[in-house]
Amino acid sequence: MIKILHIIGSLGYQGGAQPIFLDFLKKSKSEYSDVNHNIIILSSNNFDQYIQTLNENNFNYQIILKKDNIIGFLTLPFILFKVMKKQDYDVLQLHLKTANLLGTILSLFPPKRPVISTVYIAKSQRPLQFSFYRLQSFCVYKFINIIEKEGLQKIGIPRKKVEFLPMAVNLENSLKHDNGFYKNKIYNDYNITGNKKILLCVSRLHRSKNPILIIETVRHLKTLNRDFILLMVGDGPLRGKIEKSIKHEDLDEFVIMTGAKKNIHEYYAGCDLYIAQCVYNMIGIAAIQAMSMSKSVLGINMDKMKKDYIISKHPGYYYIARSPEIFAVIINKFIGNEKYNEKFAKKAGEKLIKDNNINLQNYVTKQIEIYRELAPAKN
Repeated sequence: MIKILHIIGSLGYQGGAQPIFLDFLKKSKSEYSDVNHNIIILSSNNFDQYIQTLNENNFNYQIILKKDNIIGFLTLPFILFKVMKKQDYDVLQLHLKTANLLGTILSLFPPKRPVISTVYIAKSQRPLQFSFYRLQSFCVYKFINIIEKEGLQKIGIPRKKVEFLPMAVNLENSLKHDNGFYKNKIYNDYNITGNKKILLCVSRLHRSKNPILIIETVRHLKTLNRDFILLMVGDGPLRGKIEKSIKHEDLDEFVIMTGAKKNIHEYYAGCDLYIAQCVYNMIGIAAIQAMSMSKSVLGINMDKMKKDYIISKHPGYYYIARSPEIFAVIINKFIGNEKYNEKFAKKAGEKLIKDNNINLQNYVTKQIEIYRELAPAKN
């Protein structure tokens, strides 16, 4: 039995990475009985839906902080090491942003077992974050980069320590949904009348995501077209501020705050357009999920752009606008031309799946291979 100890930063805010992590755990458990997964969750807010999934599938987990606070943050490393000493594991896997702080600490006090660091390298990250990764390379046996193939080598990480493994999309969910059924379900669940277009944005409501830009876009869009509803799926510290902004701008009839949702694939299936927040021409995992279900993805860039908009061809196809005003015009184009929207969405989805090895099965298989490669290192 190979014992894997996962350390993940947080579960609880709706986004792309957490549901896919849970999909990975479930599929791995069902197909590889010789691999055992234990999970340590560093902090958790509004986490019931994810804990329910862990409980339903009988995963062993431990939550260190129930709520984020400064005292908890300062004592977190000490609590974590105390917890880890009691854990019996063959491979330690750090996930995403957890790797920044925790991986740096581990590099100073490296564990005796092999360490895998799953990272998200993007141009939006600061040089200090790259320094963290370089320092971690002293204790990390293998970096798994899920976004950019050459990113880690560019910042000086040895090639032999890098594995490019694109974040998986559960194509079983993507290909089997009845879009019309779930669109009607959204209409009924939220009492939406008329034939309004459903715009979807799935995001953690945090300043790093800058969701206020989406509200500004809606303010401009309502002057061009009133035949739409935006569903903002997710939760986070900015929710109260966003709700006040919606009320202040008189956007209540155009925006619905749903909170975090467990059945997120139903929302992807039922929407007409996916609205993404882009950083440095890079879309997130939730947008990739939507694209895999043949939904047009339109994003707003938080970096400076010389052009009003571009059509990016990696991954798939998606629009990026440089301001809320221009973004509203692009969205209106898709709302008003259903055939163009369907054609664009189909082309983007097909290209995404063809050009990127994003099948969940492939992702799980490769991860298991890495576990089996590293587990003997304990001897």
